[in-house]
Amino acid sequence: MAVIMRLLTIVCLFLFMLLYSCSNDDNVHQDTTMSDQSEKIFEETTANNKLSNVERIDTHIFNKYTPLKIDKDISYSDYEGGKIHNQKYTLHLYKSISNFTDIYSGKQFNKVILEYEERGLVQVYKQYLYFHVIEKDGANNVLQYNMDDGTQKIIFSYTGEYQIAIRAVNDDYLIWQEDENANWLKVTLNCYNIKTGANEKILTYSRDENGYMYSWNFNRIILEGANVYFTEKYIDKKAYINLYKYDILNKKLELIDEKWGLEPFIYKGISWLSYDDNKKEYLIKNLNSHMPEIYLGSDYVKIYASPNIVVGYKNFGKDGIMYYDGKNSIPIIESTTNIDEIYCTDSFITWDGWSNDFPLFYDINKETIIYVDCLEEGKHYMGYVSDDYLVFGAHNYIPDLTISNAITTKSLVYYYIKTEELT
Repeated sequence: MAVIMRLLTIVCLFLFMLLYSCSNDDNVHQDTTMSDQSEKIFEETTANNKLSNVERIDTHIFNKYTPLKIDKDISYSDYEGGKIHNQKYTLHLYKSISNFTDIYSGKQFNKVILEYEERGLVQVYKQYLYFHVIEKDGANNVLQYNMDDGTQKIIFSYTGEYQIAIRAVNDDYLIWQEDENANWLKVTLNCYNIKTGANEKILTYSRDENGYMYSWNFNRIILEGANVYFTEKYIDKKAYINLYKYDILNKKLELIDEKWGLEPFIYKGISWLSYDDNKKEYLIKNLNSHMPEIYLGSDYVKIYASPNIVVGYKNFGKDGIMYYDGKNSIPIIESTTNIDEIYCTDSFITWDGWSNDFPLFYDINKETIIYVDCLEEGKHYMGYVSDDYLVFGAHNYIPDLTISNAITTKSLVYYYIKTEELT
């Protein structure tokens, strides 16, 4: 379900791409220090913009440097244990790379294996892992696992007849969607109060004359305190997306951005990806009117963010990750295989590299890509990070020796370490 929803999200977002161009890697020049040149590039592009109260992220920054290229040839056993598979791809590294065991000598991950029937990690928040669990009887539960003490508990249960998706969680509220078994085209947005047990329907997504939504909507939802920021798509000759804020305490719905409120995130408060029809460029807007608008260019770039950095994911021929620190545009990595599911704080950036090699993450303070060489080999890891914990998770596939070429997938394995140990 998690993989399907990621693919559906990509499909939905790309419906709103107006322009797409491919860049090439020819005629790039070498620079290993990066900071001085990034400063120069930023100053030049800002001067050339001729826009007031505007910043610019250079999403084509990769073309300005020569990366270290590493060809990967990974051999791993399939989960039936009977075949050896090979995975070949190339990494383009724009920052130095080091082993976890060298950079963080003596530091070790904790490990937890969680049994499940059908389970997906929804969110890493503070010291908690939140899982959406579907039990044998079809009941949907949200399980909270506390990495500080290893305890777990159910914080939300749904026994209705429809399918649901958990979209955001904090200490007080859980935001979830319910679909009337209509392939996610008859959806409502709901808020559950964790402390009181009360549930509230926020809205029913707009539908056409046939009773179905105009398109899927798996765009990011932000839960900040008692405010929910979400998008709704509609058709007015063309397809548009509105961005809304819902005040849970006062039960008030407010339109934030009409037509081009593409996806919200937290950067310097509440920000979101938008589009400038006149300049034909994507840009980042902020609720604080005194914050500068940040232009991204005409190519669609998916944005992730933490309070003080913006992380951009692009696919201009290769998947790549770069970030913007408020002053410089800084490339990190490109890959000829997929990059997906990025998470970030002001200190760390993680991603799913779609590889059975050891996972990678980026330490912003150390300006180093970390190769996590201390985990079990042969698994496809996804990385997650909160302010409190760095987490890597994978399916814990186990061969069923009683049945030829059969496997069981009844558990997930997660490795986690406190971020304060990595400073």
